[in-house]
Amino acid sequence: MSLVENTQLKLLKEIKNFFSINKKFKNLISRLDYYYLCPYDNSKGTSRLIFFFNKFLSIKIYLIATFRDIYKILKIGKFKILNYNQNKKYNTIVFNWGKNSDFDKKGNFYDKHFNVKSSYCPNILWVVIFLDKNIPRYIGKNIILIYNERKIFNLKNLFKIIFITFFKNKNLNFLNQELSFLTILSNFFLSNTNILLNNKIKKVIMPYEGQPFQNSIFNCVHNYSKNIKTIGYVHSFPSGLPSNYFKRSGSPRKIIVSGDAQKFCFHSHLGWNKNEIKVLPSSRYLKNKIDMKNKIFLPINFNSKTKILSSIKKIAESQKLNLKNFEIKNHPHTSGSKKHESIIFDLRKIIINYSNSSKIKKTNVSIFIGPTASVIEALERNSTVFHICEIPELESYNKKIWKYISSSSIDRNIFKYKLEKKNKLIKFGKNVNLYKSYLQ
Repeated sequence: MSLVENTQLKLLKEIKNFFSINKKFKNLISRLDYYYLCPYDNSKGTSRLIFFFNKFLSIKIYLIATFRDIYKILKIGKFKILNYNQNKKYNTIVFNWGKNSDFDKKGNFYDKHFNVKSSYCPNILWVVIFLDKNIPRYIGKNIILIYNERKIFNLKNLFKIIFITFFKNKNLNFLNQELSFLTILSNFFLSNTNILLNNKIKKVIMPYEGQPFQNSIFNCVHNYSKNIKTIGYVHSFPSGLPSNYFKRSGSPRKIIVSGDAQKFCFHSHLGWNKNEIKVLPSSRYLKNKIDMKNKIFLPINFNSKTKILSSIKKIAESQKLNLKNFEIKNHPHTSGSKKHESIIFDLRKIIINYSNSSKIKKTNVSIFIGPTASVIEALERNSTVFHICEIPELESYNKKIWKYISSSSIDRNIFKYKLEKKNKLIKFGKNVNLYKSYLQ
């Protein structure tokens, strides 16, 4: 067993112990950013996760997260509920997030996670956390928007949080945890979810990542009624260390995954019982022809350009790769990023330097950087995958946690993966009507 694999397994045990020791803070575990042990973010929860194995990096991320949260708090306004009709009753509520581009001209919402338009399901209520500034001109009848009025500068939220923490809750130890955008969003849903519930509701479902606001919603539903089904859909394959999915206060009663390897991981390492886990073909990843070969995929964020460029060279040299026909795929959310434009410029020079006809031509290679579910998608689409990790303890995949993956290391932060058995990591959906298995 490699050092990284051993560290990952120890981390999962540490996390289990961490939640066990803190179980007396039941409400805080579901509500606070600090307990959202996300392996691919720069939140306070991420810093707590990293504290288990790298205290210096943990403190650095914690300070960055604190300043970032204060900045966000100074910019946000009041959350508003738009298009709410209390007289209309629904059987199912779907919570999700969306942008202007997800709405058509008639105001219908396209849910990319369930691969369906809201107009196809008139008996389902969509509660959409809206991420853009300008709201759609029309909003469908079965859609509610959660909208935040952004401000230029707003001290009100900051003073309110400090006042409530000091004088009402008297919980001074958690003051900095309350100063978090994720926690504020969580508090909003704790105060407002009940108005959406009634005795006709049978199911509440959402694409699930273990975020505080998601667990707060589920907590409200559980307190409202034991008869309402609460379901979290793991819409994207988890990171190498799937710590954000650890079962804890606020977790849904059932969880849907898209492969047998995921079921094994959630049951064996993350505290879920087998009867709480359901395997369904993915409604997001369909069995269509997507070419992921001969490409270098960039992440949404990265820290060391030098380390990444060096790793690309190591892969090319150790595998004798001819990079001539390789394409650089920038992350769709980083268009216009100077940081990404810079690394793309340097990567193109490397591709030219390693476009040697004497080298072996690999036609089924995908290279990924950072934490991304696309690693697993590429494996299921018959690629040989190379994975460059900036924090291998959080990002890399190993067989002890994820069955059916063969992993070998080229360097401490470079891994080569092969698929041992098809359709075990992700079961691709075969048609666009799969949403019925999830929602109806």
